[in-house]
Amino acid sequence: MSSKVVVLENEPLLMRALVRALSRLRVTILQAEEQGQAIALLKDNPDTAVLVTDYFLDAGETSEGLLEWTRSHLPGCRCLLMSGQDARGLQVHETLYDLFIPKPFSVIEFRQIINDQIQVYQSLDAVTELVS
Repeated sequence: MSSKVVVLENEPLLMRALVRALSRLRVTILQAEEQGQAIALLKDNPDTAVLVTDYFLDAGETSEGLLEWTRSHLPGCRCLLMSGQDARGLQVHETLYDLFIPKPFSVIEFRQIINDQIQVYQSLDAVTELVS
């Protein structure tokens, strides 16, 4: 069974690059162009291992609402935040994401980050099953 990764990116060229990078991993890639679409994908796929989202979206909107929703409804999902700005300059609380990915980054680096986060998700999921 492949792990699921939801990617929210509103720039088509970057989305294609991210999908191409992830296509070498054994993952199901679910693509969203805006927050509402990402939340719908997460609702339909509550076993999503990783959410990758850009911080700045269209019309001055940020992905903070999506991160808040994910934390409250899918606490096991690994939340990765991307931005071209330094994380300290963003207006998002650090508890809303697990890892910050500064842009630009290499495809190899991105692929490794996602793979590592999937492993973290799977290990946390296994611990949760043992405790239950």
